[in-house]
Formats: sequence, C-alpha cells, structure tokens
Amino acid sequence: MGDAREVCPHLDSIGEVTKDDLLFKSKGTCQSCGAGGPNLWACLQVGCPYVGCGESFVDHSTLHAQVPSGDHVPVLSIVGLVL
Repeated sequence: MGDAREVCPHLDSIGEVTKDDLLFKSKGTCQSCGAGGPNLWACLQVGCPYVGCGESFVDHSTLHAQVPSGDHVPVLSIVGLVL
C-alpha cells in the first residue's frame, strides 16, 4: 500500500493537533447545541477549532463535516481518539 495521502487525500487538510489541544477541547461542549461529553468530536481541518456532538445527541460533528463540495473533513473522537 502506498502513502496514506494517496489512499485518502483528505489527510492533506489535517492541521497539527497536539495532546494539549485535545485535552482542552475534551473539557468543552458541542459548539452548536451545548451537549457535553463524552461523545464529542473535534474537527481536524487546518485552523478549525470546532467541537461537535456525536450520534448520541444531534450529531453536529457530522453536520459540520458535510460541506457543499461533497468532501468530508476528518474528525477525531475526543474520548476514544478514533478517526
């Protein structure tokens, strides 16, 4: 298998995310509805600080990732560190 960026070109849109960034975001709430954790997802788009709730609430993280061009923005589960 080749370079991961060849498999998923969306990886090019990911900015640098540090452990401190994720810890800070994990103490927050969904920026759209105010739902608290543990089911929060952090947007990994370069320069985007968005944190949204997941499927157990309104799923604002998925709504945030749906852009008009049809591309998706990678998100990371703050609790499980799952892409």
